[in-house]
Amino acid sequence: MRKIYLLSLLACIVCVWGDAKRNSRFNFKTSRAVIVDRSDIYRSNRWMLQGMDIWKNCMISLEHTGWVNTYKLVNGKPVFQNHFPLTTQSKNNHCNVACFGKQFLNPGDSLPLLYITRCKTQAPDSLEQVLYVEHIDPVRKKCQLIQTIAYHGPENKIPHTTQWVVDNEHQMLIGFGNSREPTGNRHFFQKFRLPPYRGPQDSLIILTPDDLLESYFMEDYYQKPFQPVLQGATCYKGNLLLVTGFGTEERPSILYIWNIKKRCMLNIINLQKDIPYEMEDCTIRQDTLYVQTGVPYLFRIKL
Repeated sequence: MRKIYLLSLLACIVCVWGDAKRNSRFNFKTSRAVIVDRSDIYRSNRWMLQGMDIWKNCMISLEHTGWVNTYKLVNGKPVFQNHFPLTTQSKNNHCNVACFGKQFLNPGDSLPLLYITRCKTQAPDSLEQVLYVEHIDPVRKKCQLIQTIAYHGPENKIPHTTQWVVDNEHQMLIGFGNSREPTGNRHFFQKFRLPPYRGPQDSLIILTPDDLLESYFMEDYYQKPFQPVLQGATCYKGNLLLVTGFGTEERPSILYIWNIKKRCMLNIINLQKDIPYEMEDCTIRQDTLYVQTGVPYLFRIKL
């Protein structure tokens, strides 16, 4: 009996230690970040880099107006593969944020659908707060617009652009951004169920306030100074990681970590010393934070 008890106790200790070890790989509450390395990445002479994401060993990096740069990650470092346009390539597509969902269009596809924030308020199609969903074939260098998602609500009367990111763990669509009101700037947060794609009938989805699951200003829960310059973001383990700033003394590179469930600021990490560039977008792969900057660099960061 004593032997069984000791074995059970040992198993519990190992289990707890194992969980702690797994959870400690990415420390959301750290006071410092460790830059693993910085890689030069491709940018055409046309435009600045914007949104990016990684699926397994494939990285997609987007340029303003909708040009795709694909990479193969070798030991975590990017090796350039191809350069080609999105279906939605145009002067109206800023491609500010990019993130992979979990849905694959076809059996055998190497990549799931890619969600791309247009980030353009005045476009000729009359759609507002637009999110493009494209199927990317990195080998054949082809793209296909599968779905267009837009949000039309009273908030659109206030000049702003919604940035979109997919919460794959909970199959939610998160909208965030600045609300430039006469009384000053506030940061809004919105949550919707992620619209599925089941066929051509889902090619255009117009979300309305009736579809909102959550809608609030972060300043309702966090009253300390908050960088007004929002860039890209990623969702990870119930948290929204926001890269912000221009990489200058006036608008430094700051990473904010917002806990979605608790509606609280979990951490703020000043990266200006290590990344004095405009951080454009970010993602997490194998417990490492990847940050793409407008000056064509890719940083790997351990928290």
